[in-house]
Amino acid sequence: MLTGKNGKPFPSRETWRRFFRVVDHHHKHIRNMLILFFTFIFLWLINSSTYVWQITSLVSVIRPVSRRSCHIGDKIPEMNKKYSIGLLILFMDDNNNQWENGLMERIIQNRNNYAKRYGYTVILANKLIDSSKPPAWSKLIAAVKYLDEFEYIFYTDMDAIIMNPTIRLETLIAADPNKDMIMTNDWSGPNTGIWIAKNTSFTKWFLTEIWNQNQFLTEKTKTGIPYPFEYEQRAFHYVLNTKIWRRRKLPKYVGNSSEINSHILYLPQCAMNSYSLHPLDWRGNFDNTQVSFFFLSYFSR
Repeated sequence: MLTGKNGKPFPSRETWRRFFRVVDHHHKHIRNMLILFFTFIFLWLINSSTYVWQITSLVSVIRPVSRRSCHIGDKIPEMNKKYSIGLLILFMDDNNNQWENGLMERIIQNRNNYAKRYGYTVILANKLIDSSKPPAWSKLIAAVKYLDEFEYIFYTDMDAIIMNPTIRLETLIAADPNKDMIMTNDWSGPNTGIWIAKNTSFTKWFLTEIWNQNQFLTEKTKTGIPYPFEYEQRAFHYVLNTKIWRRRKLPKYVGNSSEINSHILYLPQCAMNSYSLHPLDWRGNFDNTQVSFFFLSYFSR
């Protein structure tokens, strides 16, 4: 055995071989991890840069939609029937705004063009945003405030655009003019991004009741169960006692949810709140959610 000047033995050849095998193994592991990391980054960049193409051109090839119409009822509005309708919009317009520069201006113009066509009034209610709650809640108090000035308020989130301006709101209202609210359902139940509210005492009470559910400003129940959805959507599902709310065994509303639901008309989602879904998104009825009859929530991902 070879020894050094201090008398200690040099590592044998077998020891060196074992050492280099371990180093080589670790190098391969690190190399594989780096390959996976950069592959993920590459695919993420490709997906982000082509997302709009995927949900438009690609989806029409992979999952073509057979439906070309949307049945919302047999009642056709009288040609001369016209309501005073306010198109309510609001959004945070401070320096922390999440929206791309110029995007809000284009969406507001989309609303203005539609309102001008039928004599509706666009209401920009940014000044009514209550800082005590997340901004999405303020749609409720804004609608209550302006209901006295119109026969109907049509609320729309700012991540949606009017795709078919030939559809009058009177067409949707004609499906059942006796209802106080008009909403749509998606795979999770009532969607609060787009709705029509009639100027009635019930509607004002209902929107105010939703607003007052401050317990949903937290993320969980008192027993630690996470709430589904975000912001005012939780309060809608709670008061309406929706299927998903009951299934998760969440706190039950003390009022009469069945009676409240009787005041609301739920139109097919294709009527006024279609989504632009990814071709690999299998939630809900693709035919019902994908092709827009009137309004399309375009920016939801």
